Amino acid sequence: MPDTRTDPALFQEFRQVLGARDPKTVAAYLTTMRDFAAWLAAQPGGAPLHIGLVTETAVRGYMDALQRSGRAPRTRSKALSGLRRFCQWAVDEGYLRRNPVRLSVSRL
Repeated sequence: MPDTRTDPALFQEFRQVLGARDPKTVAAYLTTMRDFAAWLAAQPGGAPLHIGLVTETAVRGYMDALQRSGRAPRTRSKALSGLRRFCQWAVDEGYLRRNPVRLSVSRL
C-alpha cells in the first residue's frame, strides 16, 4: 500500500473529504488519481502535477492509454468514476472551474 503522506496536498485534502466512505472506495479513488498523476508526469509538460493539468484532453488521453494497454472495460469505468469524483470535488472546492470528466464522458 502506498504511503499516503507522500500524496500531493490536493489528494490528501480529497482523501479527508472522502473519510466516511467505504475504505475500499477511498483506496480505489486514490489509486486512480495516483495512476493518472503518474501518467500525466510522463507526458510533455505533465510534471510537476498541478490542477491546471486536469483537462478534458488529459482525461481523454489517460482513458485512451488505459484502453491501449489492454485494461478491461470495467477497470476503465472505475478509473473514470474516480476521476469524475475527484474533479467534481475540485469544482466544488473552487480548484477547477468545470469538471473535465463531465464534458468528456459522452465521448469516451
